[in-house]
Amino acid sequence: MDDVKTSEPTTRQLTELLTSIARLSEQLQEYDTRPHPRNLICPVLDKVIEEYKALYMSLDNAHQQARIIRYLGKAQPVNALGSKGAET
Repeated sequence: MDDVKTSEPTTRQLTELLTSIARLSEQLQEYDTRPHPRNLICPVLDKVIEEYKALYMSLDNAHQQARIIRYLGKAQPVNALGSKGAET
C-alpha cells in the first residue's frame, strides 16, 4: 500500500464507485424508456465504467505483485538457511 499515491482512489473506493455507476445505469435502463436520454447517457456511463475498471485492475495487480514480492522476500532467507544446513 505504500506505493499507492494519496491522490489515487483505493480499490475499495473504486469498487463502491463502480457499483454506484452500475446501479445508476440499470435504473436508467429500467425507468427511463425514452430512447434519446438513454442514447446520450448510457454510452458515457459505459465508458466511465471501463476507465474505472482499468484503474481498479491496475491497482489490484500492483497490490498482488507487492504481496508476492513480500512473500518471496520472507521465504528467501529460510531457503538460504536450509541450503547452508544441507551443505554442512
